[in-house]
Amino acid sequence: LDMSVFTSFIYEDSKGNKTRCHTAVVHSRALKRDIRIVVCPVENAEPLLYFSTDTDMRPEKIIGFYRTRFQIEFGIRDAKQFTGLQSQQTRDKDRLDFAFNLSFTALNVCKEVI
Repeated sequence: LDMSVFTSFIYEDSKGNKTRCHTAVVHSRALKRDIRIVVCPVENAEPLLYFSTDTDMRPEKIIGFYRTRFQIEFGIRDAKQFTGLQSQQTRDKDRLDFAFNLSFTALNVCKEVI
């Protein structure tokens, strides 16, 4: 990283783990606009890159949005794979609502038990 462009900050997650990350506002040729990029190093792996088109957003908030998004995506993936989220053949709204709630409840119970 060209540290003349990036500024460092300490990110503390919900578990109290602290990580030195770097942020900068750069121009994205693909998006044809300025973006705020956040680079977080990972031990023995490639660094994680997060970005937002809102250049005024705090970098901690960008990391939080991405982590929340991935939790939602992994929850849906697990519900599809392990609790039959896609196994319904009904088209009735109430029955689908019940099936979705049952699937996500079963997933949450499994996560608490394990």
